[in-house]
Amino acid sequence: MAKVNTKQPTRKKDKKLKVSAEGKTRVKQEKPSSVVEIKKASKEIFLLTGAQTVLLAAEDLAVQGKLIFSEWDLSVATWKRDKNTFGMRGYEDLYPNHKRCMGELINKKRGSLVGDGLIEWVKTNYYQITNLGRTRAQMLTSSNRETSPSPGSIFQAVKPYATNRSFQSWLENPNEPRTWLGVSTFFRLRENTPNELAMKVRQAENCIKEASSWLKESGRDRLTEGPRGGSSINSETILKLQEFVEVLLARFKADVDYIKEKSKEVA
Repeated sequence: MAKVNTKQPTRKKDKKLKVSAEGKTRVKQEKPSSVVEIKKASKEIFLLTGAQTVLLAAEDLAVQGKLIFSEWDLSVATWKRDKNTFGMRGYEDLYPNHKRCMGELINKKRGSLVGDGLIEWVKTNYYQITNLGRTRAQMLTSSNRETSPSPGSIFQAVKPYATNRSFQSWLENPNEPRTWLGVSTFFRLRENTPNELAMKVRQAENCIKEASSWLKESGRDRLTEGPRGGSSINSETILKLQEFVEVLLARFKADVDYIKEKSKEVA
């Protein structure tokens, strides 16, 4: 009599992306870029934070041709990336949670994409991803250093600071700038408010730090505009930019303190 195999065939478990209780999506990544600080769950997996998901959604819009987008465009794009985290409670598959997305965009208490200079305000309810933001987004989606962002994207992010007239004047004469106008020009201030000042300073610092990190990680001595050369910014200029920011904040500390105090009086 033939033997009957009563064992059930083993089924391979479907490999699915898991979502943690904190709403952080686990994404497979073989070799994350060392330039961007990413928390690793293992050698192959890292967690996307809410802010990183929103940033990638902004990059999605830019790739689609929406360089300037509304906050509602961003909410929907973010929701499409992660409906569990950015969906309306109880209706996650049907509607986006606009408030959740905006919290990552402009939260003032714990930092935000706008505050870090990755996305910037254009006009009421409208924003755009910055060059630095696009660089970060590309790094998040790169699987290895060979496909990580070219120095061109970082070059475009740091170029406005390196070519700024206040910085160039300081290189020729360390006594420059002599007035607040030089500070305002370098940080591209529209209004002298504490929030804008803090945001613009942080944006400049992050951008310069990003350039410095990339040069160190890649072992190169300059950023180039294109993959085959073109205009370039050398490592010495990046170091000078770091020094210049420190000089501005120290030299005009009284002005910075005045802006902060003036705001408290109005409040």
